[in-house]
Amino acid sequence: MRRTLTRRSPARWSRSTAPLLLGSALLSAGCCCPAFRALDFGSAGSTPQSAPAAPVAAAPEPIVDESLYPRTPLLEARRAFQTVLLSDPVQEDDPPPAPPPGVFELTRYVAPSGSLRAYVTPDPRDGRRHPAVVWVHGGWGGLSDLPWQRSPRANDQSASAFRTSGIVLAMPSFRGQNDNPGRMEGFWGEVDDLVAFVDHVAAMPYVDPARVYVAGHSTGGTFALLAAASTDRARAFFGIGAAPGACNHRPENLPFSSADLAGPECRLRSWLEHDAAIRRPSFFIEGATEPGASWMASAIEEDRRNARVQVTAVVVPGANHFDVLEPTTRLLVQKILADTGPTCTIAFGPADLAWLQSEIARPDPGAPSSPP
Repeated sequence: MRRTLTRRSPARWSRSTAPLLLGSALLSAGCCCPAFRALDFGSAGSTPQSAPAAPVAAAPEPIVDESLYPRTPLLEARRAFQTVLLSDPVQEDDPPPAPPPGVFELTRYVAPSGSLRAYVTPDPRDGRRHPAVVWVHGGWGGLSDLPWQRSPRANDQSASAFRTSGIVLAMPSFRGQNDNPGRMEGFWGEVDDLVAFVDHVAAMPYVDPARVYVAGHSTGGTFALLAAASTDRARAFFGIGAAPGACNHRPENLPFSSADLAGPECRLRSWLEHDAAIRRPSFFIEGATEPGASWMASAIEEDRRNARVQVTAVVVPGANHFDVLEPTTRLLVQKILADTGPTCTIAFGPADLAWLQSEIARPDPGAPSSPP
């Protein structure tokens, strides 16, 4: 049975060097623009204000040191290294529950590890091609009944906002989960499975192949951004509550030794170490009260400045790791439905952050407002 995420252990926020814990910041930029700007949102309930305009100066050339900012896609970089898995595997082999008719179909997709299970929303039979979201859930293990269960607004991990808005919602399981072949590899071969699933969804007859997005929460957010460092075959990637890499998650759930954060087992499982390889617009989204969120924002800001990486950090004032999820998925619905041009136009600005902050502060129950 899938172990649903209920809380996170203290994050082991580290790269190969010690992190600097800086003030919380939001980095806001459009999908196609490599520039960033820091916005100060003050205390909860305050009106966001951008920094005063400064004289425009020529941007310095970025520092692109391949040893610090490898451009090689992550899956290619992994080929020269053989991961070592523990002899006592972490395994989740319960079969997935049957979904309610008309809500999801339980199907299979072909991945390097074999034929794997997935939930997808059924063909609406309207003759149109729809945008699709590949959603990777949080927690550990495979598919469960969570996607069609009613969830509290403070921790809604169902991602139901997408499917109820006419967006195709597709949820994969990976090797070693449910009744799938193989064994769990701790963010290694599962990334290959996820990339294969993105291709599978793009080929579905009722999906617009140019409008496939990858998103996830917590461990699923880490998977989404690992996929961003591995493939450009999705339009954009959203890692809500993502960790910098696999080794920042609970070590007892990992089927490899994660003790050496600077070693190849960890570095080759870190999207942050390989964010210069990301070629599509990608977003790290987290609540400001989550430990490590401010450091993540500053680390991404540094990488945007030094290597013009395609990742934007969105840190939501007043939010935590869980309550940020429900309003963020509703906001993403609106942005995805409006993102119809030849290239991605999704961006996060002050109005979005102010709306997210107000939604998180709204009493429950309370009438939800529409995103800006």
